[in-house]
Amino acid sequence: MAQARPEMAYAVPNYLTETSAVLPAIGASTTGHNLHYLSLTKDGHHFTSLYIRKEFIARVFCELAFVAFSISQRSNVRDALVVLSQRYSIRSIKIDVIALGHLCEREAVMNNPGTAAIEVARMGIHWLKTFDRVFNKKIANSSGCQIGDSRPTIDYNDLVKDVYNFYESFKDPVEDCAVNDFIETGVSDGKGRILADNPILKDIDSVKNLTKILDAGTRFVCDECRKIGDVVIALEQPDGHRLVHLDKAFNKFCPVLKREHTQIKSVVAVDKEEQASMQGKGDHL
Repeated sequence: MAQARPEMAYAVPNYLTETSAVLPAIGASTTGHNLHYLSLTKDGHHFTSLYIRKEFIARVFCELAFVAFSISQRSNVRDALVVLSQRYSIRSIKIDVIALGHLCEREAVMNNPGTAAIEVARMGIHWLKTFDRVFNKKIANSSGCQIGDSRPTIDYNDLVKDVYNFYESFKDPVEDCAVNDFIETGVSDGKGRILADNPILKDIDSVKNLTKILDAGTRFVCDECRKIGDVVIALEQPDGHRLVHLDKAFNKFCPVLKREHTQIKSVVAVDKEEQASMQGKGDHL
């Protein structure tokens, strides 16, 4: 009698979630969008990098710190929101709107700027803690990012001041950024130059910024590094890790670098599908 063959062990996939897909990963997007992300990644291990964590802090935590401080400096929440609305970064505006939604759920705080500021600061701390819990595995810090593991010191005596002090310190540039060595600044045939000269990638904003940096021939600091984030993340992605992203630039980066990837749907796309489904159900009533 033939013996039963042992079942092959199932290889659990490794997912590296890029900055653009982090909000649904930590449950900070719409309910449908959060579930969409989970449906694509629930079978695997969730990884991040110190560089992606740095980007999350810069784009999300620091923005919420700035919003909290701005609210705390005004006599009412309305004035603070008007001032914030005059800023022109699309990414900042998106986070500001999410923060406003958070405040609107707690209607009473809208008449108390001090309490509202604390609520936004708490939101930032909660999201950062959730990020670290969800992404408790990290790939090797190949880029050499020196600020990705930064952590705010919070004693809760003055929460808004604590997060704003971290925001101020995080903005201080690293004078000799190791990412220069990672992309091989100054090397005519280095990793960065090979990407910059690839015709498939030339129209991507981060590659355009990379080209400017490489053409200048000087070592850059953190402000310039933030302009080439997609390039660094693409180059850091290890073989055997599937990149999960929303940013369509990685639909070009990953094939060029021969890496696996999955693009999640946008909030708007998921919402349209939900609305169409509800409309369809209504038509059959």
